[in-house]
Amino acid sequence: DQAEAAAAAAAAGDETAEAEETLADHGRLFVRNLAYHVTEAELQALFGAFGPLSELHLPMDAQTRRGKGYGYVTFSLGEHAVRALSALDGTIFQGRLLHIMSSRPPPRSARDDETDIHSKSYKKKKEMEQKAQAGSSHNWNALFMRPEAVGDAMAARYGVDKSDLLDDTDGSIAVKLAQGETHLIAHSKAWLAKH
Repeated sequence: DQAEAAAAAAAAGDETAEAEETLADHGRLFVRNLAYHVTEAELQALFGAFGPLSELHLPMDAQTRRGKGYGYVTFSLGEHAVRALSALDGTIFQGRLLHIMSSRPPPRSARDDETDIHSKSYKKKKEMEQKAQAGSSHNWNALFMRPEAVGDAMAARYGVDKSDLLDDTDGSIAVKLAQGETHLIAHSKAWLAKH
């Protein structure tokens, strides 16, 4: 019985060592049992103490706009992920007992699958760039307004014709539209904050 127990312990140790070796290669952790109100900034502060993060993914529920209780943390260096796993697994964070595991390697992007990007058409290249940047939160502005809409709204607000508003004899049209968009966005933000 002792020999079997020793063999089982050795096999478990081998699996743990293999998992750590894989984790050291890709540096991606799966974190579950997170509080539903946890933010990326809070996770950044928690895991950032172990090394620089290259990606932090916190899936959100589409209807409630809250976290789903799990997330993925990718470290720049895999050894930092191994240290974070050993230090934080089983600890309490925001009143919840964290369960951290080595994740599968991150999914390959379309860019990784391309062997020769230069042979692609401009349209395909542009589409691939947009897909690569789609996850970045600073690329999206929920209050974006097209220039035509800005011109229409500003003309209606001041009671003038759109052609008078966009007359280029007394200044740049682009500057007028940019200022109008800024004014409308500020007004929209103030209204949204009240309601």
